[in-house]
Amino acid sequence: MGDFKGLRVLWPPDGLKPPNHTHDIVFVHDQRSIFDWKAKNGAIIPVQIGSELETSRIFGFGYDLGDARITSDGFFENDIIFGPGYDLCSKLNVVKSTDKEHIPITFVSHGVGGVVVKHALWVSKQRPQLGAILKQTSHVIFVDTPHSNLTWGLWKTLSAEPQSLASRGCWQLWSTAVDSAQEKFRKLACYFNISSAFLASRGPEAYLDGDTLANSPNGRVFELPVSENHRGQGLIDEDFISEWLLTCIRETKFCWTRKSAHILKIKSWLELQPEIINAHTYERNLRLRCPGTGNWLLNHASFRQWTSDGVQNPILWLTGPQGSGKSVLSSMITHHISQTLQDPAPYINFSSQKPRSAFQLASLLALQLVDFAIEKHGGVSIEILHVIEDKSSRLQRIHRLLKILVSQCQRVFFILDGIDQMGLPEGIEMPWRAHEVERITQHMETTLKFLMDLARNTNSGSVRVWCSSENTTSGIEKLLTNDSATTRLRMEGNAVAKDIRRCLNHPTKQEHGELISKDKNSDHISLLIPERQRNFLLASLVREVLDTRRSVPGETERNFDSSLMDLDVIFKKTFGDICHSNRSQKEDPSFSWL
Repeated sequence: MGDFKGLRVLWPPDGLKPPNHTHDIVFVHDQRSIFDWKAKNGAIIPVQIGSELETSRIFGFGYDLGDARITSDGFFENDIIFGPGYDLCSKLNVVKSTDKEHIPITFVSHGVGGVVVKHALWVSKQRPQLGAILKQTSHVIFVDTPHSNLTWGLWKTLSAEPQSLASRGCWQLWSTAVDSAQEKFRKLACYFNISSAFLASRGPEAYLDGDTLANSPNGRVFELPVSENHRGQGLIDEDFISEWLLTCIRETKFCWTRKSAHILKIKSWLELQPEIINAHTYERNLRLRCPGTGNWLLNHASFRQWTSDGVQNPILWLTGPQGSGKSVLSSMITHHISQTLQDPAPYINFSSQKPRSAFQLASLLALQLVDFAIEKHGGVSIEILHVIEDKSSRLQRIHRLLKILVSQCQRVFFILDGIDQMGLPEGIEMPWRAHEVERITQHMETTLKFLMDLARNTNSGSVRVWCSSENTTSGIEKLLTNDSATTRLRMEGNAVAKDIRRCLNHPTKQEHGELISKDKNSDHISLLIPERQRNFLLASLVREVLDTRRSVPGETERNFDSSLMDLDVIFKKTFGDICHSNRSQKEDPSFSWL
């Protein structure tokens, strides 16, 4: 493996992205070559680390110490451009521009390679077209880097070059670059984690200043042991540094901010109003579930495959007639995933009385993931601050924000309940109603398409999407019908009937707290509505009528026929829409409603 200039993939050996690619690590060498940085067994340390981190892509950046140049910055007065830093930023930006997902960057710099990294990040900050590098940087690691006062004596210690006149000129240039980077890097430190390691034998120049460390969300310093084999030369213990780097990289892959001002700024930008949030809908539907109901879904092969690690189709679509319990099931699996599987399950119920834009729908999902990150990590990704300060459209920014939040979770299950429903503003007159329906439907389609693309394109099936709807033929359902990554799960009539019976048999409390059984209700409903003609709405209505009739002991049988007549009137007056909906269900013969 020969020396090189520029950016090169060191791992995987084929130069391609690794399977389930989740992390990019960029090594920048000191005055020597990157291939001179070896462990005691002769392995090149960056390559050895790549072989340990299966989902990471390892880059090396090579530069010629003597070819470094400093030029004045034509865009910013009294500023300079340090050639190696600009080259690193621009070349890495070209490679990263092909990433479909959010992939965080960790820089590992050795010696004066840290100066190159500092200038590269400053270039990214100053030039919007290269801004992605700073935004995606989560961690900067310095190993024996001079942070200030690069003296001639220190240069001679660090440099492998002959101590010639040219070498003295090179030192002066790099000394200028060190001094120039100090204040710039202090301003950037708030955006990423910093780990600075140095040999105890070094002087003050090896210490990163306290202000810079304090600005970082997670600034740390480490003292490195000297190699036993090279104690007289003051070299780092090779095996220790390899293990230390592995631990350091694994622990700080993401950069979290725990500052309340940052979290408040993010939540304020999401602009969620109380009527847009549907937590009360989730809680209400969850309370409606009777113990033991819905277990058929949890045990269904399609559901078990959807929640497994080796998922084939990341999108699961539950369909069934109105009143068959889809919303209760959606709340049930949200609770099951978040409490039992311990994965985030952002939830939306689309039957809100208030219309919601695509931005508001995405914000609702994002807020739930932000709360999950705060609960699990104590903070949120610092990169989100970059996103909300960007100049692109709000919808583009919220979608990028969601991708970042998703990338920081092992798995995310998005729960979309009632995708065939929508809320309309009150007082909408014809002919504006049709236009408003079309507009709201477009917002829903935008949200669904984004999440479906996220589920299809995210590595290792880490994103799953659950949808529920009636058996309709709207444009939204056609998106799912024609999608190869979607599994359709139809509600089973017999399973619904059994769940209804469980609900009717479930004891309830009277005002004085005494438990009363619903066995009689269940028996009467078996007579009133045949087994294969049930839904929860009709069964609930029957139970309400029977409970009213059973006001006097022994009167139930005498009033049974009149209950039937009352039900007939109520069905015709208030459930015409249900009857019409149920008659249109032709795709599942196990349901035959009225």
